[in-house]
Amino acid sequence: MGLEKYLKLLEKMSQLILDQMAKADYDSLLNDFVESEFFLIDGDSLLMTYICEKSLRPEQGLHFFYLVECYLVDLINKGGQFAVVFFKDAEHAYNSIPELLPLRMALILHLQHNTNIDVRTGFSGCFSQEWKSFLEDSYPYFLIVADESLSHLQVHLFNFLIMQSWAMNVNAVLFSGQASDVLRLYAYFMPSNYEHQLIFQKVVCT
Repeated sequence: MGLEKYLKLLEKMSQLILDQMAKADYDSLLNDFVESEFFLIDGDSLLMTYICEKSLRPEQGLHFFYLVECYLVDLINKGGQFAVVFFKDAEHAYNSIPELLPLRMALILHLQHNTNIDVRTGFSGCFSQEWKSFLEDSYPYFLIVADESLSHLQVHLFNFLIMQSWAMNVNAVLFSGQASDVLRLYAYFMPSNYEHQLIFQKVVCT
């Protein structure tokens, strides 16, 4: 596939994601989806969501960890059962922002050694066989993914992750627009359906 075809694929995929975002329902998670016992959080999406936090200044590294941990603890307190997943291939998305790679590693180590949160770092990428096997075995109800980043490449990778999740019958939830109260977490919910699975097969796998 030539560069022009790759660009067309990325444009088509981005447009599809944008269309689905416009149609997404703003739902209460965790309490309303009672059949959900387990879900996933993309670690790089988590990182970029709080790096892009307007109140965070570059020198506030400790405050960054505080914000991330508060978010995850809030999910746990609301009954959420989840794992945070970091893909090895996702490191390439930081080529244009290499200063964030040490922070990424520090976040992984912090979550692994200073919390009881389930952190998975053994997957090479979202198209790997071990990732597909993990999804088939654990059957998560949804995956929380970002739709914005400081890197255009990373946004495309987030889109690929959403598409691949849909293909594996895993719903997608967006980081952007999330709101929380005492009992619930509200977010944009984009369900996997047969149409998405067909598009993945036709567009991405060909």
